[in-house]
Amino acid sequence: MQETLNRIARYAATKNANVMVIIDQINEKTRAERLPRMYSHILGRAADFPEMRRIIEPPMHVDSKLSANIQFADWVAACVTRAVDYQLIDESPYKWVTDPTTLPDVRNAFTYESKLRLWHSSVKDPNNHELFKSHRVTQLRGGAVAAATSDTIPWEKIRAAAAQARRSH
Repeated sequence: MQETLNRIARYAATKNANVMVIIDQINEKTRAERLPRMYSHILGRAADFPEMRRIIEPPMHVDSKLSANIQFADWVAACVTRAVDYQLIDESPYKWVTDPTTLPDVRNAFTYESKLRLWHSSVKDPNNHELFKSHRVTQLRGGAVAAATSDTIPWEKIRAAAAQARRSH
């Protein structure tokens, strides 16, 4: 979340605009835990990074059932998730997400800093709208093509960790 706040602030600074951050509320306990950390991050960086002052309120949590904008953000996140799945898993059923006629407004709709960070991976990090291209971006940092299959990516471990995180909040 901290990197997301940094990017939002930098983007706002490039547009000479102020922003309010609104986040889908998960539950009250999670909101109560996140809010002080986010506010501390914003205020802690503001002295050295003046763009952080572009975030004019602490991030607010809104139930997606009450906000069409949050519902739209959920839809965008689902679309990006399917594009990531297609890019990283050879047998992915989501090739349709890369068809320019299916989602024409998705192309070039990302900020320059939009990037999927594949932490500790030999695969090059996809940048901007590369996720929605039909050719797979799973190239190793040196240029070779990676064999990214569900056998090489521990999806079950990732899903189990995510489920455990949700249960603990």
